[in-house]
Amino acid sequence: PGYSNLLGYEFIRGSSCRLLACLVVYGLISLAAVSRTGFEPIALAVVMGFQGSHYFNHAMAKAGLGRKWYSWVLQNRIQCLVVNAYLRGWASRWLTPRGVLRLAAAIAKVRILLCAGVFALEFSFVLLLFHQDFAVGLLLLAAGFHTVILLLTGLLEVEYVISHLAFTWLIVNGPLATIFGGEYFVASLLCAGIACVWVVKTRLRIFDEYQKTGAARCYGKLGDPADLLMAWWDSPYMRMFSYTAETAGRKHVAWPVPKLSPYDTALTDIHTHIMLLNAHLDLDPQAVKDQRIVRTGVWGLVITTAERDYLYRLMDTPEPDLSRLRLPPSVVPWEFSSSCDGPHSAALLRDLFSSMNRYQSRWWFRILMRWPHFPGEDLAPDVCPICNEVTEHYSFDEPVIRVTMWRVKTFYTGDQIVLIEHVPVGMFEFGSPTGSGRSANDGANFGSGESRANSIC
Repeated sequence: PGYSNLLGYEFIRGSSCRLLACLVVYGLISLAAVSRTGFEPIALAVVMGFQGSHYFNHAMAKAGLGRKWYSWVLQNRIQCLVVNAYLRGWASRWLTPRGVLRLAAAIAKVRILLCAGVFALEFSFVLLLFHQDFAVGLLLLAAGFHTVILLLTGLLEVEYVISHLAFTWLIVNGPLATIFGGEYFVASLLCAGIACVWVVKTRLRIFDEYQKTGAARCYGKLGDPADLLMAWWDSPYMRMFSYTAETAGRKHVAWPVPKLSPYDTALTDIHTHIMLLNAHLDLDPQAVKDQRIVRTGVWGLVITTAERDYLYRLMDTPEPDLSRLRLPPSVVPWEFSSSCDGPHSAALLRDLFSSMNRYQSRWWFRILMRWPHFPGEDLAPDVCPICNEVTEHYSFDEPVIRVTMWRVKTFYTGDQIVLIEHVPVGMFEFGSPTGSGRSANDGANFGSGESRANSIC
C-alpha cells in the first residue's frame, strides 16, 4: 500500500536486481564452500567480469565527457557535490552551513587528486582478473570508496559493498586462483570492449531520443535512461523538489523523500527526467524556461561543457549576478483535489499520498513506515536546511490533509551558499476532517508564489 511512484516499475526493477545480486553472492559462497565441482570458477569469473565492466563503463563515460579524455579529472569541481548533498539535507543535523563550506574548501584543494583517484579506480577494473592479489586490493579499495561517498553525500551502493567483500572472501579462502590470468582475463577484456560500445554508442542514442521527443522509442526501451547517466560535471547550481505536509491536527511537517517511497529514486530521478530528458514536463510548469538557461539535475549535475563553463564562470566571479537563474513566477501553482485535477504526471503521487492516508490507522503500516526506504541508494531527504522553517519530519502519527511540492534552487559561490528560489510548484488537497479548509498562512504562501532568496555565509 502506498508504494506507487512516478516511474511505475522502478521499485520492482530495483528490488529484483538487488535480490538477484544477493542470491548470486549467496549461491557462489555456498558452491565455493560445499560443492567444488569446477563450476564455481566460471561463475565467479562471469560475475566479476560483469562488475568490472560496469566500473569501466563509468570511467569511459568520464573520458568522453569533456574535450580531452582527462578533462573530467582536471576540471570537475567535486566539492560542489558535497555542498549540494548538504543542501539536500544530508548531515544537516550535524553540519552547519559554515561547516560544510569549510569542508568543501578543503576538498577543493585536493579535487584533482580525488578525481584522478576515482578515474584510476574505475578504469583499473578492466584488469580485475589480471592477478589474484591485484583483485583483492582493488575490491577492498572500491568498498572503501563507496563508504567515503556515503559519508560525504548519502549515496550508498550497498550491493556493491556486500559483493566486493564477499568476492574478497571467496578469492582469499576459496580454490579460485585459476580464474586470474589466461583465458578468463582475455574474456574480461572482451567484456570491457562491449561495455565501451554500450557507453559510447547506445547510451548516447538513448539520451538523444529522450532529448528530442521526451519519450522512449527504440533504444529507450532498453532501460531507464536516468540509470545510464554515468558521468556528469558537478556544478554549483542545484534545482530540486521538496515536500511539506499539514496533518489533520494542523501540524506542519517536512516529508523526507526516503519516507515517500521504498525506492526513492522514483522521486529524486524525476528531476533528471524533467530537466535532462524532457519527460514529465507538466509536473513543473517552470521547467521549460529553466531548461533554456541551464539543464541541471537534483545533485547539481550538468552534462554539457557549455553549461559547465557558464556555471563555473559564475562561481569564479567575486559577486556573481544570479538574476538570470531567478525567474519571476509566471504560472499559478497547480492544485490536485477532489474538485480539480492537477497535471497527469502528478496523478501517481496523489495516489501515493491517498494510499498512505488510507492505511495510516493500521499499526503494522505505521511500523513499516518508520523506515520504508530500500537499503542503499540515495539517503538524502531533500529537506533543504537553509530554506525550511519546518524542522519536524512526518512520522505517520496522523493523516495528512495537504501536501505541498516546492521548487528549490541554490547556488554555491565557493565562499557562501545562496538560496535563489523557494516557491510552491503544486499542492495535493485531501480534505480537512474539521471542515475548516486551508489555513490562512498556508493559502497566502501558496497562492502568491513568491520567491525567497538570501545568502548563508
